[in-house]
Amino acid sequence: MPKYTVKQPFHDLQKKVTYETGQTIDLTAKRADEIIEKLGETYLQKAPTTKKEK
Repeated sequence: MPKYTVKQPFHDLQKKVTYETGQTIDLTAKRADEIIEKLGETYLQKAPTTKKEK
């Protein structure tokens, strides 16, 4: 599941959770698209992926 960084605080009505600026959250691409469609592109940003060290 992709990770997204919250750029502006918002309340997710489906999960009944409030997300704060700077928080990294797991969302499906479909759910992220729904949030961006409703609120705008200024609320979420796809977080950079990092490789796990062995």
